[in-house]
Order: sequence, then structure tokens, then C-alpha cells
Amino acid sequence: MQGMSNDLFLDDAENIRRYTEAFNHLRNLATDPPATTRLLTSLAKAF
Repeated sequence: MQGMSNDLFLDDAENIRRYTEAFNHLRNLATDPPATTRLLTSLAKAF
């Protein structure tokens, strides 16, 4: 996995589980593509 400042190699099962859990949590919080498009369009119009 490439990080913001360096590369990160996950080879420990517990680390992989934690990163997978965090990614799944963020994915579940994300809006769907049409809602994202509407949000970005409204923000662009506001500026």
C-alpha cells in the first residue's frame, strides 16, 4: 500500500485486518457517485 509520504507493506494479519476494517468503514460512509456529483456541482457553483 502506498502511503502519503512513503510505502507501507502490510504483512501482519492483524495489521491487514485493521486497515481492511478502516477502509470498509470509510467506504460505507462515502456517498454514491450521483450524490457525489451533485455535491461537487453545488460546491463548484458556490465558488
